[in-house]
Amino acid sequence: MAADSLEVQIDKRLGAVEAGIQALRVEVRQEIQQVRQEIHQVRQEMQQLRTEIQSIRGELYATRSELLGRMDRRFFWILGLLVISILVPIALRFTGP
Repeated sequence: MAADSLEVQIDKRLGAVEAGIQALRVEVRQEIQQVRQEIHQVRQEMQQLRTEIQSIRGELYATRSELLGRMDRRFFWILGLLVISILVPIALRFTGP
């Protein structure tokens, strides 16, 4: 009878341990699923950021090209004014007042 009682106690404890292990398995699976969902969300956000960065790069290249064009035009104007400011006194010296 004492042996039966010991076996019953062991079975109860074993059942409790197995139930605890099963509960832990369920909890771990849920945590893993949550982590996977968060990783998926992070990947989507990273893809959106990549798209935005590519868009910004395109805008920057367009703006850079436009600014370089403007600088070239202004440079030629300044160069022209500089050449004229040098040539006018020389021409006036040769032609007289």
